[in-house]
This record gives sequence, structure tokens and C-alpha cells, in this order.
Amino acid sequence: MKNVKHLLFLFLRRLSLFLFLSLNLNVGIAQALNPADAVPLFQHLQEINKEWQHYEKQLKASTDLLSFNRDKERIQLHLQLVQQILSSKNTTHLNPDQRTKRTQHLAVLAAYTQTAVFPENTSHQQRQPYFVDHQNKACAVAYLLLADGQTNLVNQIKEEKNFSYIAELVKEYPAIIDWTEDNGFTAAELAWIQPGYPPRPTDWNQVGNGGGIEGQINVMKTSKDGDLLYMAGDFTAVDGVAANSIISWDGSNWQTLGEGVNGEIHAMDVTFNGELYIAGNFELNSNSDYTNIAVWDGTSWTGLQQGDMEGTVFDIHIDDRIYIGGDFQKIDGQEMPYLAKKIYNSDTWNNEAVFYNGIDNGYDTIPNAFSVDGPVYSITEVSGRILVAGEFTTTAPNIDSSHIHTITTDYMAYWNSNNNWEAGFTGNHPPVRKVESLDGKLYLTGFDNVHYAVSIFSNGLWNTWPLAPIDATFMTPLVHGFIERDGNVFAYGNISNRPVIGTYSNGFVRIKSSGNDQAADGAYFDKTVRAAEVFQDHVYFAGDFTSSNGGNSFNGLTYSSLSPVTSVEHNQEFPIDVYSHNKQLYINYHQLNQDTELKVYTVQGTLVCTLSLASGAGSLQEDLSRFADGIFVFEMTDGAHRSTGKFSMF
Repeated sequence: MKNVKHLLFLFLRRLSLFLFLSLNLNVGIAQALNPADAVPLFQHLQEINKEWQHYEKQLKASTDLLSFNRDKERIQLHLQLVQQILSSKNTTHLNPDQRTKRTQHLAVLAAYTQTAVFPENTSHQQRQPYFVDHQNKACAVAYLLLADGQTNLVNQIKEEKNFSYIAELVKEYPAIIDWTEDNGFTAAELAWIQPGYPPRPTDWNQVGNGGGIEGQINVMKTSKDGDLLYMAGDFTAVDGVAANSIISWDGSNWQTLGEGVNGEIHAMDVTFNGELYIAGNFELNSNSDYTNIAVWDGTSWTGLQQGDMEGTVFDIHIDDRIYIGGDFQKIDGQEMPYLAKKIYNSDTWNNEAVFYNGIDNGYDTIPNAFSVDGPVYSITEVSGRILVAGEFTTTAPNIDSSHIHTITTDYMAYWNSNNNWEAGFTGNHPPVRKVESLDGKLYLTGFDNVHYAVSIFSNGLWNTWPLAPIDATFMTPLVHGFIERDGNVFAYGNISNRPVIGTYSNGFVRIKSSGNDQAADGAYFDKTVRAAEVFQDHVYFAGDFTSSNGGNSFNGLTYSSLSPVTSVEHNQEFPIDVYSHNKQLYINYHQLNQDTELKVYTVQGTLVCTLSLASGAGSLQEDLSRFADGIFVFEMTDGAHRSTGKFSMF
């Protein structure tokens, strides 16, 4: 009879596990509730662990509003209450050995709770469980297993599924179920014990009085001397200060720039002497005859183009000349579609090339050489060449000259110092919205194409990042631009990146790491970030958002140092390049001070491979053809330092 009862007990235990898995596979993360928020205790507990929704009746009913100084105090109270409730449960269904072990482990849990040495969330922007963190601090469940000698199981989970919920772990590791049955617990109870840990806080601040934007900011630009941050777009006021589509901020006060413009500004650039150039689809308020291109000298506006351009200027770039690109068809009434340039002291725009034919023949001027057959959205300088990008497929389409290269291209081409077109790209990518040259690589984004939201061109190879939209809107660009900060490169826009391992981020996503965990690691906005710029050692953000990092409320305008408020360990920057091409992983490294171990994981946390890098310099190649396309995470350690990064394979 005893055996029958025992078998029935095991059956019911397995059935409860099945029901537990069925109900908990899609583990959500509640909206962030700050420790200092004064709300009933039950809401705070649900913030720590959503499993409290099944145990509300276990709490004494109370409408008292509570707040905490730190999240650690909430976690500590959560564990205390769980331990007390579990200790008071009826355990007559357990055999004596199970009851004894259960009591012993609950005592261990009480001691663990008292120490308040909990894991740190170092890689996620939302609350997330960490089985064991980078400093080997164990979560409550891992601690119970370690106290029972389950070191191998804990280490295996740490290596393979470190950021998973118990509902996921019990599917992958039957040894957890064996442990619960042997020690008088259930999988549901372990899931209730397991807390989630908050992201490291960063400093997020309102700009000015926090009044936000009446309209939309498209672009921000720091002045040449670094004393002003220009903000431009299509708005009527910023922070309660009336302004027509452009304004500046000195860190304390707002300044209007004359009467501004009537219309929308899409791009800005500054010259060596501090003049500010703007481009878009607007009229000067001071003289409506001038449209779409103008310069501010610190006192007044000067229009640089008269009349209807039959389109918009989307980008302006200044080096030794002024370059503009867009979908316009005319400049100063002259036919000149998509591209144009001018010398500073010249009043005339042109799209010509000039060639020297020798002393006897002099110079040849070839009109329409600097031209393409479709809209231009981005112009930037790369190693002395002008990179033009947009929605065109042919350069110099309407001329017949042996001097000028007519190139068939996928939406990008160089205009070089010899007044000629130059190719330089292979690979399939969509029409280009924006290109930035940062840290020796090209960062490119297209239009509403998840599979190629970001493409990175380095060493002759393309690497791509798929990013989902925050708000799905047809033909809305996913990425609005790129920014570099402390050796990290970020994309910002209508983008969401939510891997199991790595950064949870919305609106602002890190796509290249400096290798230093002190550096910023993305951010979490509730809606699109349209502009970002470094100013006075902070990063300023403008967009459609109303909150950042889950708890700070802003009206489309905020700034942050992006540095964690809490202290973290210092890690060296590993001199290693990791990239993929044609299902192969390539690793090049130089000047490694120590032998280094590099581990590659899928975003689900499954270990792909472990590679050993000898100190000094070298290169490795690993075949990844057995794995499906997607994002991969790598971790490097030399025993004293640790760094992480990502690469994509498609």
C-alpha cells in the first residue's frame, strides 16, 4: 500500500510539474516599479517575481503603502516572506526524509536571505534572473543547490542557461526535478523563490524644466567649440520656449536662432569657423524666397537657395566644399536632381567635374558628372572620399565621357578627390537611409527592413543586425542614425533588441562594444528615438518617447551620461576582432597579454564552442554552418578580465 501511495504521489508531482510548465512558459516582465514608489506590498513583490500572482492569498491583506530605499531590500523581503510561508505549509504528504531535508534547506534559505549578497544584473536592461553572476554570486535557488553539493549542476546551468527562469530550466535539466522530489519541494516553489534582478541604474535627466517638445526633433548637432547643442526638426516650442524648428541649448539655457524657419529641417553641419548649415524642406522666416538650405553665422540667417526645389534636401556635408543630397529636382531654378555641391565663397551650385588636359588644352568642365539616378539620403566623408548613399543604382547616368565613371551600384558610391565616381561595395542590402563612418567601419541602415536593419562593412565584408521595430509603421525607417560613445557604437531609432543574453534595449541599441563593461550598454525607451548627440560629456536623446529605462518620465527629451551609478568591475579591452561571413566565424587578435578563453553562445544561452587564444597575436576560424542564422554572443576571459560582445550570422 505504501508503494502505491508513493507512486500516486510521484504521479501527482509530475502532473503538477506539467501544469506548472504549461502555465509558465511565457514568462513576462512586469512594468518597472521603482523601490521608492509608494504602493501596496503585493505590487512590490510582483515586481520581484511574477509568481506572487499565485500566492496573493498567502499575504495578510493590507492597503498600507510601502516604499524601499533599495531594490536589494525588496528582494530580501521577498525571500523572507517566501521562506516563512513555505515553512508554514502542511507537509504531511512528504515522507520523513523529505520533511527533514526541506526544513534544512529552508533554514539555509533564511541564512542566505540575511546576508543579502545577491547577483547583479550586468547585461540586461530589464529585470532578469541570474543563476550565478560574473562574480560567482549565486541566486537563492543556485545557493540551495550548492549547499546540497550540486556544484556540477549549478556550473552547467551557469554555462548554458544562466539567465533562464525555472520554468525553462526544469525542461532542460531533469536533475532539478529529481532534486525537488528528493528534498520535498516542487518546481513551482523553486520558481516562486527565484527573484529577478534589476538593471544597473543610470542617470537619466530632464532637459531644462522637462517641458519637452511641441512637435518633432529630427537632428541634433554640437557646435564647433562644444558650447552649444543645436536641435532642429519641425516644432513650435521646446521646454516652453517658442522656436520655429530650430533652437540651441548651452547646458543651462535655451537660445533661439533668429526667427528660425517655416517648415522642417532634416540635416545640419558645422564649418571650421563655427557657422551652422541647415537643410530640409522649409522657407526662411526672414525671407520666404529662400528655401531648403541656409547658414547661421551666429547673428542672422542667409539663404543659399531660391525658389521651389521640387523636393527636399535630406543631408548636407561640409569639408572643403558644401555637398547636399535629396529627392529635389532643381537648385536656384536650374535642373540639378538629387545631388549638388558648391565652394564656400561661390554663389553657384553645380554638379560638374573639372579635368586638367595639359598645358596646351587647359581644363575640361563636364556638367552632370556629380549625379545619380535616384534620391540621396546620406553623404559622409570616408578616408578623403565622399560616400553618397540613397536609392539610386547608377552614377553619372546622363553623360557620355571617358573621364567619368558610370557605375551600376547597390545604392552607394564614392566621389573621390579626382572628381570621379568609385565603387567599393559588394553584397545585397536595401536602399540606404543613413551611413556613418565610425571606428574604421561603415554603419549603414535602410528602410523598414528587419533583416537588414543595420549592416556593418569592415575588412571588405558585410555583417548584419536584424532589429525589430518598437512601433510597426509601414515604410518608417527602423534606424534613424548612429552614435559613438566611449568606444561603443549605438544605433537609435524605432528599434527593439530583446535577446535572452545581452542587452535588452528599445530605441537605443549597442551594436559594437569597446569591451569595457563600465561603458554604456544600450537603453530602454518606450517609443522611437529620432536624434542623439554627445554634448558636454552626456548623450542627449530626442524622440517620441515618454519614458526611458522603465521608470523615468520625459516628454521626448532627456540626457544621460550612460554610465552606471553603481560601481562595477573594471575589464580590459581585448584587442580582438570577431566577425562572421558565409557561416564561418573569424577571430583575429593581437597583443593579448594572457592566454584567453573565448566562448560563443546562441542568444538562448546554449554554448556553441569554446576557443583557446594563446597570448600574443594570431587568428582562428570556426565553422558555424551547423547552426541556424541569428545573433550570437561571445564572452572572453583571461582569468583576470572579462568582456562580452555579439555578432550576427545570416
